[in-house]
Amino acid sequence: MLDLSGFYSHLLALLLPWVRIVSFLQFSPLADSTLIPRKVRIVLSLVLTALIAPLLPVTSPPAFLSVALLTQVAEQIAWGLIFGQLLQLAFSALQTAGQIIAMNMGLSMAVQNDPNNGTSNTLVSQLFNLTMVLIFLQPTATYYW
Repeated sequence: MLDLSGFYSHLLALLLPWVRIVSFLQFSPLADSTLIPRKVRIVLSLVLTALIAPLLPVTSPPAFLSVALLTQVAEQIAWGLIFGQLLQLAFSALQTAGQIIAMNMGLSMAVQNDPNNGTSNTLVSQLFNLTMVLIFLQPTATYYW
């Protein structure tokens, strides 16, 4: 007979990080765009999960569809939401600073449509936003945070 207990523990080892990564990508400004389709975000989350899951410690899995498992899934969704919103807050602060700087420099009429928000942003705030994305995506980004 086929023993599925090992498969279940490996599935949970991938499920919980995947839930956190999916919720982070859903709420973060890096992938929360109308230009990036949902299928691409899901594939990106699966690839990131496959890269990160072997580095995580192995824990004993709770029972299938138990309250403990649902609590852990809700906790992972909450952590992904918190991380995504904190990153969104940092990006919004720089975007607001760019708009204030552009207004003080007299460049407030030089605007560009932002497909993420559906609004128009100044070029200085777009430059700040692009710089923030590049700093965040570089390998040594943790030194700047």
